[in-house]
Amino acid sequence: MAILIIVLIVLALILVAAEMFVIGGVLGVFGALLLLAAAGLSFYYYGTTVGLLVLFASGGLAIAIVVIGFRILRGTSAGRRLFLADATSKGEGFESADNALDKYRGRTGVSVSELRPSGLADFDGERITVNTLGEFLETGTPIEVIDIRYNQVVVQQKIT
Repeated sequence: MAILIIVLIVLALILVAAEMFVIGGVLGVFGALLLLAAAGLSFYYYGTTVGLLVLFASGGLAIAIVVIGFRILRGTSAGRRLFLADATSKGEGFESADNALDKYRGRTGVSVSELRPSGLADFDGERITVNTLGEFLETGTPIEVIDIRYNQVVVQQKIT
């Protein structure tokens, strides 16, 4: 029985290692199931002490294989294509929000096209794409900017 347990553990560790190269998670799940089967057999045939030893040792080996595998994989040419190497920080000039739209906050204008819920609007001769909160507005409707959200100008009908 000890040989079967060892074979299950080795096969499980091979499947866990192969999971790093195959998309989908199926091999990793089968590897985890084999590790649990090996631990279950150890509990059944050899008792709690050996079962816990097999469970924790094989689980630790699986985690170590994944961690070491990813560190080695990062250094290969395939790993450089898989993993993001550059960071996009504010210090390098990257920003998630477009601050240029802040100049429209609170301004009033006119819809140039139908807004259903997005379309074109004119603000003092500048045409930009705007969004409503879901309302339909006809062409020529007076509008006001109520918010700048997710790099989008949000407008509503101007209440006079």
